Amino acid sequence: VDAMRLSIAIVNWNTTGLLSALLRSIRRYGPAFDYEVIVVDNASDDFHEAEFPDVQLIRNNENLGYARANNQAFAAARGDYVLLLNPDTEITKGAIEALVAFMESHPDAAAAGAKLVRPDGSIDHSVRGFPYPGPIAWEYTGLSKIFAKSRTFGAYRMSYFNYDEIAEVDQ
Repeated sequence: VDAMRLSIAIVNWNTTGLLSALLRSIRRYGPAFDYEVIVVDNASDDFHEAEFPDVQLIRNNENLGYARANNQAFAAARGDYVLLLNPDTEITKGAIEALVAFMESHPDAAAAGAKLVRPDGSIDHSVRGFPYPGPIAWEYTGLSKIFAKSRTFGAYRMSYFNYDEIAEVDQ
């Protein structure tokens, strides 16, 4: 028996409409290799599971928070890799395969993040540098906006970052 390649972990709390759209996108664009979907529901008022019987559901009686719920999903995961998704995301064609291929071709990488594209096609500027005192000061004084393409003044929000390239980032 081959090992499970991927576990997709999703924490839900009162976002069932968004979660349903995400699960439908996974069903539509899921990878060709073996994967599982684990939903940890943090005592949602609006959760219904009937549409997705193939999803492994962990139901909490109270809201344990995002971190603890993700830890529950990690404990249940059987995949070689774990993909954390928020309910307000949707998968696009080939995205999961690209992330797994990246991890397999970069064994020294502990984690990978995808380029986040908003529904209108714009890029969600999601990468950040570590919040050292200097970069935080540049944010506070506004120098980071004046000199947005500067690696010094734009260090925290990494405003100079090219989202079409693969690069190592702090966070």
